[in-house]
Amino acid sequence: MQNPPWITPDDEQETYLPSPDWIEAAIRRFASGAGITLFGRVFGRAFLAFSQIIFARYLGPEEFGLFAIVWTMLQMGSTIAPLGVDKGIIRYATHYWKTDVARLKGVIFQSIGISILAGLGMGVLLYLSAEFISVEIFKNAAMTPVIHGFAPMFALLTTIKVTAATSRVTQRMRYSVIIEDLLPSIATLTAFIPIYLLDYGLSGVIGSAAFGYLLSFVYGFLVIKQLFPEIFTRKLRAVSLLKELMTFSLPSWLAGAFSMFIIWINRLLVGVYRPEAEVGIFQACSQISLLFPIILSAINSVFSPMIADLYQKERNAELRELFIISTKWCVYLSLPLAILTVTIPQDLLQFLFGDGYETGSLALVVLSIGQIVNISTGSVGWMMMMTGNQTKWFWNTTIMLLSSVVMNIILTPHFGMVGAAAATSIGISVLYIIGLIQVRSILGYWPYDKRFRKVGFIAIVSLSLAIASLTFNISHSLSRVTLVLFVVLISITLILFTIGLDSEDREILRFIRQRLERKK
Repeated sequence: MQNPPWITPDDEQETYLPSPDWIEAAIRRFASGAGITLFGRVFGRAFLAFSQIIFARYLGPEEFGLFAIVWTMLQMGSTIAPLGVDKGIIRYATHYWKTDVARLKGVIFQSIGISILAGLGMGVLLYLSAEFISVEIFKNAAMTPVIHGFAPMFALLTTIKVTAATSRVTQRMRYSVIIEDLLPSIATLTAFIPIYLLDYGLSGVIGSAAFGYLLSFVYGFLVIKQLFPEIFTRKLRAVSLLKELMTFSLPSWLAGAFSMFIIWINRLLVGVYRPEAEVGIFQACSQISLLFPIILSAINSVFSPMIADLYQKERNAELRELFIISTKWCVYLSLPLAILTVTIPQDLLQFLFGDGYETGSLALVVLSIGQIVNISTGSVGWMMMMTGNQTKWFWNTTIMLLSSVVMNIILTPHFGMVGAAAATSIGISVLYIIGLIQVRSILGYWPYDKRFRKVGFIAIVSLSLAIASLTFNISHSLSRVTLVLFVVLISITLILFTIGLDSEDREILRFIRQRLERKK
């Protein structure tokens, strides 16, 4: 096979690097999409976390524990229900967009249809089994009406995931952000205001969540019609790609679902073995630790269609460089959160959720360690799936999910939420380390080079300064969180500008500055 045009004969003996012009163009495209997605994910998650905090304070630990268990069921079920077509549509629609409208129409219509039918089926199944789940598994009949309230949301949430994925095919990330992150969270919190004033309790909280998903469901369809008007031409006959779509989607579906179950299954098992109040505290810890995957998912939302496109075109040098840059940015962006959760977990929980939740501090530290490993390995899951290795990734996630369940069953009854956190953290760490090794051995890609020496140095110095700042006699949780965050941000900024930025970092800062100047 001939070398791609961006590789010169001299490069063949050394590291293959894309041309400087490509680096500038790709970084601008990647940074623009990642910036929009990260802002939207963080902002949406902030609204979600804020709503969870409000719900926790409004309902109290016991009722919030019931809400948290069933909400987790909804999130887990919505990961299963789309059958992986949210990933399959990125793989195939990216290829046919602007080249084959008939096949593009087939992929989009079939994907959305599958998600709606599967979501309806999952919702009906959960509704009918609500009493069995509540009484026989969780030994709490009060959970039955909560499950009944959440069950109809399955069709909404699964379709939201697919329409958001469809919009990412165009790499116009703002639509995906609004559909999946901003609109549901903002609408839910807005709908809660009259619920609070009228004091409708837990049923009202469930209703506000349903309103948020319904609004996002409708908006998702409007976006698809706007982005792909050509597929709504009645005379155009869609070409079915159902076999190819499902052949790719099913292993990817199971792999994605199982990797998320490793994170979520602990909450259900804590609910089985521990009191509802402890479930509520563990839910609070989980909400903070899940901020790490938000950063990674923001990068993945932009990177995943680029992986599919670059790999199919055999543009390996570009893909390798983006893999390194995306991993480095993930680590940089997550570093302040990592230091906060490791150094002052008790203050963080007390500040965000109030008194009584700080007892989960050790569980938060343990959960965060697993997520730090996840962030540090980069987009290895998507690298495997978008390069035709989805079956191998499926087996990785299957083995680690089973291992995590076994560890949770052994540890949770004896060690409570700390045991559940340990089982989850071990499962996540081992899964992504195995994935990292496979990406290196199968594809030849490695997300680290000498640029990561700087990342390690910044992490060590920032952590040391954060620990040193705790010697000040400050008792208020808000003040301690503010102090540590200020120290970490200042130290990262000063070190970066003292020892110098990498070329791609300078490019992204130049791009951001130009965008800001354009808005003035």
